[in-house]
Amino acid sequence: MAVLKTLLFKVAPWLLGVYLLAMIVLYFKQTSFLFHPKRSPNHIRYDFHNNYEEIYVPTAHGEDSLHTVLFKTNRHSKGVIFFLHGNMRSMERWGKLSEVFNPMGYDFWVVDYRGYGKSEGKLSGEEQLHDDMERVFHVVRERYGDKITLMGFSIGTGPTARLGSEYDIQQMILMAPYFSVRQLVQERVPLAPAFLVKFPLKTYEWLPKVKAPILIIHGDKDKVIPFRHGVELSRLLKPGDRFIRIPGQGHHEMLKNKKVVEAIRDFLDVQPINDLNHT
Repeated sequence: MAVLKTLLFKVAPWLLGVYLLAMIVLYFKQTSFLFHPKRSPNHIRYDFHNNYEEIYVPTAHGEDSLHTVLFKTNRHSKGVIFFLHGNMRSMERWGKLSEVFNPMGYDFWVVDYRGYGKSEGKLSGEEQLHDDMERVFHVVRERYGDKITLMGFSIGTGPTARLGSEYDIQQMILMAPYFSVRQLVQERVPLAPAFLVKFPLKTYEWLPKVKAPILIIHGDKDKVIPFRHGVELSRLLKPGDRFIRIPGQGHHEMLKNKKVVEAIRDFLDVQPINDLNHT
């Protein structure tokens, strides 16, 4: 027993040092863990099949600008889908989703976060991210009023839910959402203190405040944001909202799944009543 106590006494400071070092790395490097920006030259011309308009939105104090692209449908527009994308890739990839939504009769507006694509600057914290998205949203609202469908994928679902909780919109769609990024981080790093998470992104706080119809879609084979996060959020939905499980679907390439596209099309065209599915 004495030998064991001596060993623990010697090892404990080393373990504590390793733990503290790991927490320091987590705190200072977490933005790069959560966001993987891909820059594009400002002169690049995209090879989108749809006509598009590039619109730059200044950030607070005008120190940087956010690059956004608006794709107009060639049909009578039912409104605009304002899309907040995931943590990887940039406009070159996400803009191609307009080929899914323009034929549905919706304009499609995409924004790149700071450091992505042609957007300037660097992400540093949650409030900065929210402020950026709110500034772009105001530009969108100047053109479309409340004829706005908010859509978020992955990391973009939290800021999407926050916007939906604060403004009048037509409807909101969340694909592969998280209950909160804080919970997601603590599932991966169980000993990480909650206060170290710079982007807590508490989707569960904003979702119940959204008055517009909501659709949540989540693949049950998602290994990035586990399906249980979608299930937990579905319990916060109001009557008339929808939660749809996509069997066999992982985290990526969701819009290549016909069931996902069909679910979105049905939701946009026909608003359901009392059709809440927790399966």
